[in-house]
Amino acid sequence: MRVWILAPLVSLAVCALQAGQPSEGEAALGEHRARFEAAVGEDYDVTFQRSCFCPSEARQPLRLEVRNGEVQSVTPTIEGAPSPPELLTAVRAVAEVFDLIQDAFGRAAAAVRVDYDPELGYPREVYIDYSERIVDEEQSITLSDLVVVG
Repeated sequence: MRVWILAPLVSLAVCALQAGQPSEGEAALGEHRARFEAAVGEDYDVTFQRSCFCPSEARQPLRLEVRNGEVQSVTPTIEGAPSPPELLTAVRAVAEVFDLIQDAFGRAAAAVRVDYDPELGYPREVYIDYSERIVDEEQSITLSDLVVVG
């Protein structure tokens, strides 16, 4: 009888100790964000591409010019591809991608997978599925060809 009473108490104690501790993914996020800030800073160019259940214009590869941490210009990498003004609001600077990943951890997303650049620390591949029960709400972001400016 005593084992049945102690088992739930031990389980609760372990959960309480783990609460407030960053997960392995959150720890990696902090480490890579710091590496990115130290190695790159706020001025860079990068190719951004999202994969989602969204219009094709939002899924095309785009070259971003980021200055002082803000996206200054967005240029499609495919010649002749449309470049509607709303593309500027559909893209994210690297710091915003880090924030998106942090938000996914904070909201206990069903899946968060990130592949970081080992040298510069930025997230090269991000996959987030907030709920396994909802279809087509997952999203992927690919960042590539980052060039430090200045």
